Amino acid sequence: MREAFRRVGFDGPVMITKRRGHGRKVARVWVGDGTINEVASQLILQQTVLGIVPAGSGNGLARELCLHWDPARALEVALNGY
Repeated sequence: MREAFRRVGFDGPVMITKRRGHGRKVARVWVGDGTINEVASQLILQQTVLGIVPAGSGNGLARELCLHWDPARALEVALNGY
């Protein structure tokens, strides 16, 4: 992911959640049904973009949003919008 960020000139953190509730804690540090819900709930009313790279066991949200299953391609779309 860091290499993909570098390719598009993005210098930002890559955060990987470690357990239930960790996403909420990580989101709170950086901006005031699972990880996406934890993080997104902390980003409401913030000027922050949330990119989703499917890597879980169910990926229901990714499936509903028709996101790419290949992590590199999903990251490219999240960073570039296409």
